[in-house]
Order: sequence, then C-alpha cells, then structure tokens
Amino acid sequence: MDSNGREPEPTTDQPRAVGDDSPDDRQQQFTRARVAEVLDVSVTTIRRLEGRTLHPHRGQDGIHLFDRTEVEHLAATRRSDRRQSHRDTQAGQISAAAFALLKNGTRPSDVVIELELPARVVEDLHESWERLNNRHVIENKVLEQLRRAVVYGVLDIEFLEGIEKNDYAAILNHTSEKRLTRTKAIWA
Repeated sequence: MDSNGREPEPTTDQPRAVGDDSPDDRQQQFTRARVAEVLDVSVTTIRRLEGRTLHPHRGQDGIHLFDRTEVEHLAATRRSDRRQSHRDTQAGQISAAAFALLKNGTRPSDVVIELELPARVVEDLHESWERLNNRHVIENKVLEQLRRAVVYGVLDIEFLEGIEKNDYAAILNHTSEKRLTRTKAIWA
C-alpha cells in the first residue's frame, strides 16, 4: 500500500501470478484453438507439442493458456524452417537442371546462359558433377601449362589427351608403357 492506503498499480516489471485471468493477462495468452490457428495446425497437434515445445498453464477456469511470446517464437521458427525447406527444394531443382545439361555435354558457360545462373554457382555445380562422376576439374591455366609441357617434350601428348578426356586408364597404360620401355632400355 502507498501512503494514501491504495494498492500500487502493477508494472510490467512485477511478475504476474500464474493463472491470473485478468484482462491484461488474457491478451498475453492464447487458448489451444488460437495457438492452432496461429501455427496453422490442428488442436491435436498442439496437444502433442505441450510439455515439449509449448508449456501451457491452466487458467482459473481450467482452460489451458499458452504464453503469447512462446507461441509467436514457435510460429517464427516454423516459418523459417518452411522457407529453408523451400530454398533447399529450389536448390535441388537448379542442381538437377544443371546436371541434366552437363550430362548432355553442355559446356558450363552455356549452362550459365541456359539457366540464367551466376557463373560461380555453375562452376560449383560443374565441380560437383565431375566429382560425383569420379572425375576431376582441371583449371584452364593448369591445362595450358600441361600443353606447353607437351610442346617442350616434357610430357607426352597421349598423357595429356588422357587427362583432357578424364581417361585415367589411358593415362595409367601410357605411364606403364613408358616405364616398361625405360626399364628395358636400362637393362639392355
């Protein structure tokens, strides 16, 4: 009580009693039906969430009441999860379209044009495509250096062709033949 003998006005700092069904309290709480409406699920689903995700209390009239903040937080989380799921689906569709073009022999630069995707995205998808097919992506500057090595006689053309075609069997065969020829020359 204050000096005039009146009860002080409750402030937002003061905790409210659980189960207080004052009009202000009711505005901060939702019934099961209202929570189901906000989350766009059935009342049965709300009952399943009780005690795990939602933590209701019983009002003085026996009705389960849910904290508005907790419900709004859960609604925001569920919306975010749905958006992420939608983004994942879109990313999967983009990957599938790019892979279909790459499978048909379309060059990555043409995939960029065809699907109207950023070059970096297509580069990443191309690397994934090659890796998933047990192949490697060799950058153009490295390939150019290998071509120069062929010109200067440091590398055999068959070896380079095997690299360009991702034909590792040909590379190994060629390497084995060279090694065998060199070994014969040494022991002859």
